[in-house]
Amino acid sequence: MNKIKKGLHILLLLLSFQLSAFQGSRNAEKEALELLSEQEKEAERLYLEGRTLEAIQKFEAIQENYREIGLTEKAIDLYEDLFAALIQNDNFELSAKIEKIEACAEKESHPYFRGLYTGALSYAYLYHEEMDSMQKYYELALIEFHKNSRCKDEMVLNLYFAYDLYLKDNLIESKYYIEAAAETLNKKIDNDSDIKDEIHIIYNLQTVIYMDLGEYTKAIHSNLKRITLLKKEKETDREVLVYEYNNLATTYSYLKDH
Repeated sequence: MNKIKKGLHILLLLLSFQLSAFQGSRNAEKEALELLSEQEKEAERLYLEGRTLEAIQKFEAIQENYREIGLTEKAIDLYEDLFAALIQNDNFELSAKIEKIEACAEKESHPYFRGLYTGALSYAYLYHEEMDSMQKYYELALIEFHKNSRCKDEMVLNLYFAYDLYLKDNLIESKYYIEAAAETLNKKIDNDSDIKDEIHIIYNLQTVIYMDLGEYTKAIHSNLKRITLLKKEKETDREVLVYEYNNLATTYSYLKDH
C-alpha cells in the first residue's frame, strides 16, 4: 500500500510539474502575443504619421517574430499593412515598389499570400494611375480572396481604392469601391471586432463621398450607421459623437435645401 501511495505521489508530482510547465508555456505565449500586438500598434502609428519606411522595417521585424513562434498566418496577414506602407511611400518609384512586392512573392508559398500579392500589385498600379494593369491584378486578387474566403482582405483592398480615388477627386469610381467595401462588410463580416476601425472608416468615407456627390439621403444613412456603432462602444469619446451629430445636422440641412 505504501508503495502504491508513493507511486501515486510521484505521479501527481509529475502531473503537477507538467501542468505547471504547460501553464508557463501558455503564459509565455500570451505575453509574446501581447508584446507583438503592441509592436503592431507602434508600426501602424508610424505608418499613419507618414513614416512609411520605418513602418515597413517594423512590420518586417514583427513578421519574423511571428514566424519564430509558429504563427505563420499572422505573419502573412501583416503583408497587408506592409504593402500599403510601401505603396504610399512617394520616395519610391513604381518599379521599385513592384520589385519589392515581387521579392516577397519569391519567398512565400502560403495560399493566403497570393491574394495579398495580387492585391498589392493592383493597388500600386492604381496609386500610380496605370489603370489597365490595376484592373488586371484587381480581378486576380478578387479570385484569390473568394477562393480562400478572405472577405476582410477584399474589403480592405476596396477601402484603399476608394480612399485613393477620393484623394484624386474621382468621386464616381471612389463611390463604386466604397460601396463594394460596404457590401462585403454587410454580407460577410458585419460586427467583427477585429475590423472595428475599418468599419468606422468605411461609413465615414462613404458619408463624405455621398455628400460631395449630393446624394444626401445616402449620406444620412451611412452617417447614422456610424453613430449607432459609436453609441454601442463604451470607449467612445463624447466629442466624437457630437462631431458626428453635427455632420448629420449639416447633411439634413443640405437635404432640406434640395
